[in-house]
Amino acid sequence: MALRVTINHTVGQSDDVAGDIEAAMRDAPADATPFVQRALEAERRGDMGAALSDLDHALKSDPQFGPALMARRLLLRRIGHLGAL
Repeated sequence: MALRVTINHTVGQSDDVAGDIEAAMRDAPADATPFVQRALEAERRGDMGAALSDLDHALKSDPQFGPALMARRLLLRRIGHLGAL
């Protein structure tokens, strides 16, 4: 499912992405990946609060999950909460 979401992100099929992310969340609620993917979609829409919330949720599931850590750092940097690293 994660690969299909990545492909749909790449080709700009946002409607398909949302459905696939929700399905992945239902199928594996403890998996951090769909939360990172939904956060990226939220950020793309300009909803930084939802993006940060999803990234925080992903990190609660897996505190060492590299994609969530990276995405959260970059999001905080883009919204001005972290200086250039």
